[in-house]
Amino acid sequence: MTVSGFRQFIQPLIRTQQVSEVPHVRKTLRIGIDATQYIYKAMYFWRQDSSIDKLVQTACNLCTSAIPDDVESIFVFDGQRVLLKNRSKSALLNKVEHYNTKKYYGTSANFTIPPSITHSVARQLEKYGSKCIVAPFEADAQLAYLSQRKHIDAVLSLDIDSLIFGCDVLLQKLQKSSKSVEVVQRKNIMASMGVPVGDNRLVHAASVLGGSDYACSLRGVSFQRALEWIRLYGSLEDVILRIYDAYLSMEKMEQFKHFPEGMQRLVRHYHRNGFSEKKSFADFLMEYASKLEKAMYCLRHHIVYDEARVAFIQQNVTPKNASPPPLSLLSFSPNTEHFHTEDINTFICRLRDIKKELCPIKSVFGNTFPDTKAASFCKTFSLSLR
Repeated sequence: MTVSGFRQFIQPLIRTQQVSEVPHVRKTLRIGIDATQYIYKAMYFWRQDSSIDKLVQTACNLCTSAIPDDVESIFVFDGQRVLLKNRSKSALLNKVEHYNTKKYYGTSANFTIPPSITHSVARQLEKYGSKCIVAPFEADAQLAYLSQRKHIDAVLSLDIDSLIFGCDVLLQKLQKSSKSVEVVQRKNIMASMGVPVGDNRLVHAASVLGGSDYACSLRGVSFQRALEWIRLYGSLEDVILRIYDAYLSMEKMEQFKHFPEGMQRLVRHYHRNGFSEKKSFADFLMEYASKLEKAMYCLRHHIVYDEARVAFIQQNVTPKNASPPPLSLLSFSPNTEHFHTEDINTFICRLRDIKKELCPIKSVFGNTFPDTKAASFCKTFSLSLR
């Protein structure tokens, strides 16, 4: 999962330090590695006329070359593809054509590594004595879960997505011969945002609004801009509401100038490119808001493997609260006295109705929830983390 602008946001927080100085609670530093990233990297060196065995061996070599001898490692692989990612960029563009617009910005990773290759790499690594886990869905989410449960001290990955899911320490640019490594700590990210370390809601909200593999962004909206707007207005729904309010206020200069400059540019762009009628723009924003809610649900309630239970679990959902809380997780209580048009009041009602219409777990992860048999299969690639 790639979040637009998140790397630029955390860049000032990256520190280079000695591998031995990375915080750890055990005698030996234990790190979790996103092995799927190394399979993708291996494909750059693999020719299609070569054997699959050569691809598997290249991936294994890349995985093991990243680990110093005095560091304990756990390799984690992607599992099933999240349903939200199955909607390709072309499908999104076709959907936008329905609203007669010209551009719709976002990211979509369309390529999936066959499970047979994942399992071959995992088996080969286990032959070398390495420990492996195949996640039910995103390896980034599984690694973050292991980090939160203190089963690992840090996460090593070629990307930074595990920070979005809540890993405590991320390592980058580590090699077998390395004495130093780039380190990002979640507590520093949270401190820079002014929120408690354990509260990921603002990070999740800014990530989905800023654009990710789960939901495309609106034009010109990155993580930093999304963060500014959510801080200003309070929730994802409030941001969508203000975008629509800005659209309705375009011809009223005194009102329009009070909106953020980036929001002014955004609504002008969409007005010029196919949304000259307020109803079509309202419909477009409603569909976009629905996608944001699903993406937020995916981040907050991702499915991970719990070794102690030998089962797949859904995070942040307890037996007493099987129905998830409001998906945006940030309060949505607009002051309706601020608005004086029937259009806005109708729009607010439609935003509230979105939550009633969603069946999140099926629309996000698909109809096939990983069962106990699948969890037992997963355990064949797992270790005792106690």
